[in-house]
Amino acid sequence: MVDPRLDQHNRPLPYLVWGTLAAAFLAVWVSACQRSAPASATAPTVLTIGTAFPPMIDPSVGTRAVALGLTAESAVSIGQDGRPVPRAADWTWASDRLGLTLHLKPGIKFHDGTPLTNTIAAEILRKALVQKKGGVSTTVNSIEAVGPSDILVRTSQPEGFLLSDLAANDFRLPGNPTVSIGPFKMESNGAPIVLRAFDDYRLGRPKIDQIEIRAYATQRASWVALMRGEINMLHDVSRDGVEFVEAESSLQTHSFLRPYYVALAFNLRHPILGKKEVRQALNEAVNRDQIINTAMRKRADTANGPVWPQHWAYVPGGKGYSQDADSARMRLDAVGLTEGREQSAGGMPSRFHFTCLVPSDAPQFDRIALLLQKQLFDVGVDMEVELASFSDITVKRLQSGQFDAALIEFTSSRSLSYNYLFWHSPPPGAKPMLNTGYKAADDALDRLRKAISDDEVRSAVADLQQTMHDDPPALFLAWTKIARALSKDFLVPDEGQRDILGTIRLWQPLSPQQRAAR
Repeated sequence: MVDPRLDQHNRPLPYLVWGTLAAAFLAVWVSACQRSAPASATAPTVLTIGTAFPPMIDPSVGTRAVALGLTAESAVSIGQDGRPVPRAADWTWASDRLGLTLHLKPGIKFHDGTPLTNTIAAEILRKALVQKKGGVSTTVNSIEAVGPSDILVRTSQPEGFLLSDLAANDFRLPGNPTVSIGPFKMESNGAPIVLRAFDDYRLGRPKIDQIEIRAYATQRASWVALMRGEINMLHDVSRDGVEFVEAESSLQTHSFLRPYYVALAFNLRHPILGKKEVRQALNEAVNRDQIINTAMRKRADTANGPVWPQHWAYVPGGKGYSQDADSARMRLDAVGLTEGREQSAGGMPSRFHFTCLVPSDAPQFDRIALLLQKQLFDVGVDMEVELASFSDITVKRLQSGQFDAALIEFTSSRSLSYNYLFWHSPPPGAKPMLNTGYKAADDALDRLRKAISDDEVRSAVADLQQTMHDDPPALFLAWTKIARALSKDFLVPDEGQRDILGTIRLWQPLSPQQRAAR
């Protein structure tokens, strides 16, 4: 149930089906005098990226996923505001809302020189969306090549998340998944992974000739590598180290808000947590600003729900919960959960007790859990922390419903489809991503799934936000921030608060004279 990490095209990275719990992995210190000598004007430009992953992730799998994100491309992507953006194709909706025609752009080639025809593209998408039923759009009936360059997708009901599903499926050469159509091509899948600029990329050859991606076992090892000049980019900068990195004059640091939110999800089958008045009270008991400022070192924004706050249909200034301990106590009293009613052996008297799963291999969540524990106990609620492995929580406990509550990180993916996957009740016989018994938002999510027009989307999102406030399935706490650190050997287009990896093909290597002038 836990959220997937996204690549620079805003798609879940394949190595983390359940996402990540770390907002960043690396701590860093470096001085300009410790960098390697600049390359000559005729030498190929090489960008070396250092990664370090938490214990639950195999470093070789993690680096490969980063590499695949730099080599791949899909028909469409999801923009910062949640709107689909053309990539390898444009599109047109059918008048009956049961068909979508993709117009493949001309001249696209795979890395081995094979042309991307509409026949190959249809085969790739058919396997993903029809045969494997990947994504939310489960009513895709057929995907066929039409004419010289079009692909017709037919569904049995309007599927408003169809473009989001298409964005999650890259065009990879059938039989050779390392060959795609993106700006870089896989040169070596060893250690390190080596990527080369793709000369025939549809938008022009990247200005960086080669990318090397090296995995390090620990954060310390990665910054030592940076000090020695072995790498010149840190894929992620840890929350604890970002202020220090930002103060380092020889580095450029780019921070941005991630489409991931930290939440404490409730199992509504719990006899007490199943009452919406209780969940409202717990939301009022929490001081989100304290959690962000203290536990997350101000590297987050307040979350009022699961809808990406930069989405074009998001209702700003909507209802959210502010800390009001007195109101929380009154709500709990009103449903008979009076102070000290529950006595547990070896524990303090409380209104009621519940257990919260916290990943044992994500220590940054310990600080959040401890603050939540204190804030809830201040209104008389006893939250017991149960540590379990990341995989045990995500693969077993959350899918089976064997939990009271879980503190975890979710993705919104900037689109709205993951709101449906996480918070819509599963159909009979289906395996849920998050088994909570929550059904209050089903109507709004069903309308959102079928929404094609802007007015339909806007109306459904407003209703979803209102429902999530009135009948909250979780304590929505914070949207996380991440930072990437890079030497000043490259000029990066100004992306504002967006991920700079989205423009990596445009990064401009600087000459020694240009670097000295910066």
